[in-house]
Amino acid sequence: MPPNMDPIDTHADQVNIWAVLSYVAGQWRWYVQGGIIGLIAGGLYFWAAPTKYEASVVIQPARVGSILKGSVSRVQSDEPEPAPLMIERLKQPGFYTESIREQCGVEARSDFQKNMVDKINVNVVKLPNPTLQSLTMAKITWKGPTTSAAGKCLEAIVAALTQAQNLIIAPTLATLTEQKAQSQKLLDVYVAEMTNAKTKSLANSGGANFNQSVIADNAAQNLRVSLAYLKTELAEVTAQLAPPYSQPVTKLEPIYVSQDPIVPLPLALAIGALIGILGGVIALLVTRSIRLYKAQH
Repeated sequence: MPPNMDPIDTHADQVNIWAVLSYVAGQWRWYVQGGIIGLIAGGLYFWAAPTKYEASVVIQPARVGSILKGSVSRVQSDEPEPAPLMIERLKQPGFYTESIREQCGVEARSDFQKNMVDKINVNVVKLPNPTLQSLTMAKITWKGPTTSAAGKCLEAIVAALTQAQNLIIAPTLATLTEQKAQSQKLLDVYVAEMTNAKTKSLANSGGANFNQSVIADNAAQNLRVSLAYLKTELAEVTAQLAPPYSQPVTKLEPIYVSQDPIVPLPLALAIGALIGILGGVIALLVTRSIRLYKAQH
């Protein structure tokens, strides 16, 4: 057995932990060599691997107002599709048009299917008891070879998502628009009838036409109630059609593109050095085990 190879008495009932630490610390050359090799490998990886830049954006999915049914005073809104379904659609290759694949630097459909999950990341935050100020939010990220490519690709994805969700909410918006038009038309009719009722009431205000005057007043009172109801309904259906109750996909902030690559040189060197040092420890232990085995046999 080579001298000073193993100062630890492996046949003792108990191993001195300090002796082990002293032995490991004394083999610093292994760690230095491993760290140097790791630094070199990290630098080579940085220069050889394709540089990637990450673009990210936080969006609020599209929302659409609820169709008024029965009594009024029910202004509310909902998402056109569950957030998990939106995420799954975003990850389907069929969701992306040729122009988007071109913007995202994906040439073939097979390449797109292979790399899609690695390139896009969507996280949804669903806050409890959501209000109009605290709704579902989704963060979408995309990694591209340049800052410009990453930003343009993510912009194209958000545009496609906006168009898709607009198609989903279109029928409800059409129904709400029709409700608004009907309410407005009926309101105009009631306003005209109210004007006629007032005219008749004034014309029959004399004693001889007392009964007609009472009838006209009752009709005017009924019209006032109907007018109040229609005005409320019209105001609410108008609110259902306007933000924040109905709106397309909304970017809560501009698209942000990091000016630094995902794996910058210092990080690549640090990871390489760490892996190299760990590799030196493993190599030391393996070498020591082999020497002990040979010495005992």
